[in-house]
Amino acid sequence: MEFRTITRAAEAAAHYFDDSKDGVLNLLGVRRRVWINRKIDWLGLNLGESADEKKLINILEGEFTSEDVGAGEDIKQGKYILGYELTFTAPKSVSILALVGNDFRLFDAHNNAIDSVLDEMAKLMALLVKPPVDHSIQRKFSIIGAVINHDTSPELDPDLHTHIVIPNIGFLDNEPIFLSTDRLDFLNDVHPLLPVLSEMYFTVLKNSVELMGYRAKDINEDQGGQ
Repeated sequence: MEFRTITRAAEAAAHYFDDSKDGVLNLLGVRRRVWINRKIDWLGLNLGESADEKKLINILEGEFTSEDVGAGEDIKQGKYILGYELTFTAPKSVSILALVGNDFRLFDAHNNAIDSVLDEMAKLMALLVKPPVDHSIQRKFSIIGAVINHDTSPELDPDLHTHIVIPNIGFLDNEPIFLSTDRLDFLNDVHPLLPVLSEMYFTVLKNSVELMGYRAKDINEDQGGQ
């Protein structure tokens, strides 16, 4: 698993939405470029709808609507970083069996493992957020952003991987909150947990492929991806 902060929205989005990066997925009819989490009217996002490059750039750069409660201005003024990218790469054997062998079940297995990671991440972040003095323990954290699958490595090999793009804003009990503030330090609080999320991805994926009849041993041996 790889992690990085996003500093140039347009450059990052150009990579995510480069058709040459998911041409095979598109050809097979399994391209995945979707918004994650729930319907958020003032961001113009709807769970499961196709993500688009322009909207992602706007959100990363703080170009929200007039109902953005001032969050966009803080990002535009450089008070906070633009966002984060987490990349999960399927084992090489899974990439080959899915992309070359056309085993469509493996696309679902990979996507389900990614969704499990997103659910777990939201739960962990809810526990890590420091509640304001006039509130009791917070209950729910909602991640927003986009999930984008690619199928090719920089060396042009079959390489099924997912970019999880998380702008520097989420929702805590329906309240907009930055991911890097005095209430939550994404880098220091969440980053140490990334190995746990990585292990979760491989565990969920491995369980799925075992049910398909593949040997878990094969998945273990080439774990590591791109």
